[in-house]
Amino acid sequence: MEKFSQIHTENYLALTDKLFAISRQYDYQRLVGKSVLDLGNGGITKDFLFGKTLAASIPRFIAMARSKIMLKRNGLSDEQVVGDARNIPMKNGVVDYVVSNYLPHHFSMSADCLGHSIS
Repeated sequence: MEKFSQIHTENYLALTDKLFAISRQYDYQRLVGKSVLDLGNGGITKDFLFGKTLAASIPRFIAMARSKIMLKRNGLSDEQVVGDARNIPMKNGVVDYVVSNYLPHHFSMSADCLGHSIS
């Protein structure tokens, strides 16, 4: 996991764009015309995640992360919610789909830091 985390940090945009391209091709077409919540968003834009064409067909995109700093780092997400995936601060039925992308880099975190959020 340490090696993966280092690779992630050094090559984040190129690596994630390739991974998201696979999801766009095989999974995300069902999101057309739907509202989407992205758990653990970390400041990723809707266009970067879905590609500009698909992103334009998603009427509501909510980015959620535990860190306000991460959500605000690019300032371009449609809606931003600070929260934890274990207790989503939204009512049932608010969105059609929930996605959560590229989480393995979190798995190397120690148990000590999992219970703390940055604000």
